[in-house]
Amino acid sequence: MSFPLLDPLKRFDFTPRRRYATTIPRVRALADISLPVYMRTPEPPAWHPPMPDDRLDATRILRRLKTLKRALDDIDAQARRLARWQARRDFRRQQPNSRPGRIDPMRPGWPPGRRKRPRYEIDDILRECHSLAVMKPPDTS
Repeated sequence: MSFPLLDPLKRFDFTPRRRYATTIPRVRALADISLPVYMRTPEPPAWHPPMPDDRLDATRILRRLKTLKRALDDIDAQARRLARWQARRDFRRQQPNSRPGRIDPMRPGWPPGRRKRPRYEIDDILRECHSLAVMKPPDTS
C-alpha cells in the first residue's frame, strides 16, 4: 500500500447526508412462517458497544502506521511523487479547454478537530502544525 499523496476533498454541498438505520428489524413476516426449523436462518446476535476492557481489532490502524513509516523512511521517493503530481497538474492546466482541477495537495480549510476557542494544549499544537503544513516554501528558482 502507498500513503495517500493528496488529502480527501471537503464536501461543499449542503444537502444532508443519507442516514442509514442502525437497528435490525425484528419483524420477519406478518404471516405464520411455514419453513421447517432446520431451514430457517438464525436470528443475528444483537450488537452491543464494546466495553472499556474489551479487546479491539487494530489491524487497520496498524496497516496505516506501517504505511506511514514506510513513507517517512523513503522521503525522497515521496518528494518525487509529489513533484510528478505537480508536473501533471501544471501540464493539464496549460491545455486548452481543461477543467479546473485540484490546485493544492492540501485539503482547503481548517484541519479536522479544530476548535474555535482552544481549551487544551493540543489545540494550540494542532494550530501550529497546520500553519507549518500550509506555509509555502520560498521559491528558490
